[in-house]
Amino acid sequence: MDPSEFDDKFWTGKCLSAQLMEDEPFQSPEVDPLLRHFRDFEQKFECLKYLGEGKQGIVLSAHINSVQYAIKVFYPFTILPDSRLNPEEQHLYFNPFSCECRAFARLQDMNEDGTFAVKCYGWVKLSSSQVNDIRALCKEKDFIPWALVKELVSTAAHPNQLTKMIENIDIAEQCNLFIPDVQPSNYGAGKFLDLGAAKVLPYHPVYWPGYCFTQSFTDHRNRLRKWTVNESKFIDKYED
Repeated sequence: MDPSEFDDKFWTGKCLSAQLMEDEPFQSPEVDPLLRHFRDFEQKFECLKYLGEGKQGIVLSAHINSVQYAIKVFYPFTILPDSRLNPEEQHLYFNPFSCECRAFARLQDMNEDGTFAVKCYGWVKLSSSQVNDIRALCKEKDFIPWALVKELVSTAAHPNQLTKMIENIDIAEQCNLFIPDVQPSNYGAGKFLDLGAAKVLPYHPVYWPGYCFTQSFTDHRNRLRKWTVNESKFIDKYED
């Protein structure tokens, strides 16, 4: 566990902005994307419910100021000793929290929030009481005190949405945003749910040269086209 993940100053200016979320784009998509602060960050989480978890973190639902949202909290990131990047660079480019913040921020800067992926309402720093409430639901698992507030989608992707899902890859390509974990479970209501594995340009050239993006978007489209349907559900033969 890296203590810097818990430091307020560590993330600001790297993947987070202290500015409150607004509907309009924040900054030019030509610069490093920064996710803005959730507007109702001082409000309590009510009716908190556990929805599920994965390799990157835990997803819950909560009512905040009478609106229901999805809340994603993240497990601590493990520094890779053999990486060619220093710890700070690893957090920026490999840490799922940073990856997801940068991805949603880029979509917002391109005025595409809620199109390719679910809508994101910004980041929050969890209070000690919120941390305790989440731990009580999640079997005392460790997580960093940062969370993303997102649109809550209750339905899985449906086959009749596939054409639109393929078309929406154009949005990701225009945003220089590549998602490697393409699988049915990561789609809801025809939108991407989780961007924690996203790669967003500018990205460190040591690990992701810019020319790789073009082929990656083609691969993404081709993979979706090969999905089959069983009982109105998508089946991806490549999914683990």
